[in-house]
Amino acid sequence: MNKIVLIIFFSFLHYSLSGQNISEKQKIKKMISVFFEGLHKGDSSKVSSVLHSGVKIQTTYKNKKGKSVLKDQTRKELLKAIASKKKTTIYWSQIRV
Repeated sequence: MNKIVLIIFFSFLHYSLSGQNISEKQKIKKMISVFFEGLHKGDSSKVSSVLHSGVKIQTTYKNKKGKSVLKDQTRKELLKAIASKKKTTIYWSQIRV
């Protein structure tokens, strides 16, 4: 009887934890969606709503000489750049997992 109770308990625990993981994944996906939607629309308040106050922002690009550059940026600088984005500007974004 104890074994059956333990099996049921652990099965329920596993099911509960799995449900929480899905919910957390959905929250994370939603935050990423909000970030990129705000980025592409030039809506800095939308981006700000999902950015942590201590976020570390780095941008990489190639300069005119073709050299790769890594640039650090503050949260404030990023939000300002997003707010002043021209409608014709298209950002290329890539998420690596």
